[in-house]
Amino acid sequence: MGDTLTFGQAIDACRYRGAKIQRKNWNGQGQYVEFRHVATLLEDESDAIIEDGNERDCFAFVAIFVNRKTGETGIQVGWLASQADMAANDWVIVE
Repeated sequence: MGDTLTFGQAIDACRYRGAKIQRKNWNGQGQYVEFRHVATLLEDESDAIIEDGNERDCFAFVAIFVNRKTGETGIQVGWLASQADMAANDWVIVE
């Protein structure tokens, strides 16, 4: 298959290199999967975080989401790979 990747290889490229990935056989143009970091600042004292025994006044919370661009309809936040996706070796990096 030459330039195709396994799911593990594709996820590594997505997570560690910031690549957008897709399956070669997905129907629908413009679909891809990407990791997205979302940060928020906690301002309420009740949201204070205890870390190493010390309370912090505020804390930047960073969440990592795996999102899927779903063609014309937008972004699917929290995309989960199917068993078929995980077993496939037709993953490619989107330029």
